[in-house]
Amino acid sequence: IMLQKDSALIYDTYKKLADLSKQLQNYTAQATWLGKYYTGNNDANNVDLFNWGLAWYRAEDFVMADSVFGMYTVKYPEQSYGYYWKAKSQALQDSLMETGLAIPTYQKLIEVLQTDTANASYKKWMIEAYGYLAAYEANTEKDYSESISYFEKVLEIDPENADAKRYISILEKDLANKEGEKLP
Repeated sequence: IMLQKDSALIYDTYKKLADLSKQLQNYTAQATWLGKYYTGNNDANNVDLFNWGLAWYRAEDFVMADSVFGMYTVKYPEQSYGYYWKAKSQALQDSLMETGLAIPTYQKLIEVLQTDTANASYKKWMIEAYGYLAAYEANTEKDYSESISYFEKVLEIDPENADAKRYISILEKDLANKEGEKLP
């Protein structure tokens, strides 16, 4: 009984140290303490796991954030939060879009969000995911047709999205110029 009481006390201490670190805006320390709080703690829940990942994100340690949000997606695969923050963490690891690291996670986010269109973040996150995929197709793959199709999906969600309209117009001109170059 004493050991159980001590472990509850130690987890309370970890949580207090994490809260103090957050107040001091020392997010690396907060993430470290939240990791200690979460690991092996039977009372820890999805919010604790999420906050641990978010602390790493705020600390700008996107590899660790990606890892923790990856744990979240495995444990709570039906929830969009883990995929959203994992994708954002991966996008910042691959900020020049050279490897497409965030592509599979953004695709999974879209899939999960489509099962929960009432989600308060649905519209914003879908636009962000499709926008990222469109940018990757245009800038990295140079597949303007595919990029346009992603921007058209943005317009299905937000018909007045000025960025999507502008980028479609630019890409269609680039595509027409490319087609013109191929003619004899």
